[in-house]
Amino acid sequence: MMRDSAHAALADLCAGFVDLNDLPPGEVVDASRVPEPFDLLLVHNDHMTTRLGEFHGAPVELHVLRHVIEGDTYRRLITLHPRGRERVVEVGLVRIDLACTNPGLRAMILDEKRPLGDILMSQNVMRRIEPQWFLKFGGSGLLAEQFDGASTPFYGRLGVIYFEERPAIRLLEVVCGA
Repeated sequence: MMRDSAHAALADLCAGFVDLNDLPPGEVVDASRVPEPFDLLLVHNDHMTTRLGEFHGAPVELHVLRHVIEGDTYRRLITLHPRGRERVVEVGLVRIDLACTNPGLRAMILDEKRPLGDILMSQNVMRRIEPQWFLKFGGSGLLAEQFDGASTPFYGRLGVIYFEERPAIRLLEVVCGA
């Protein structure tokens, strides 16, 4: 089971949007214990959009499975896949504080056409990406369903993206290593 603080952060991210029971049990792992190729994909302070595109040899495309807007909070459950391929390479759960965005950035995010990392880089948003925990998941529930039978375990990271030192985005990013 995950350490209490990581579990609490994941429960907070999921609350009222994704049933935490739909995720397989996870455990916190130290960054130094994340195996290849997951370490290349997760243990960094870059956007996953960039790393996944480099790893899979094609830019990644966004598919929004579900979203909700409550005031200035926008949440979405997404998958990413390499352009021209259907295979999911990331499942993400994102909560964005839209109060941290300008109208143009907000419109691009809500348009749901491009991965968040692509948008932030193209708009040159002053940001800092801070992974907080690295997680190892078994292969059941929502992840197995989205990764469509890929080998397990899956690894992910829980983190925060700061806009000008304001915590604007909280996210879970889980990748498939194959």
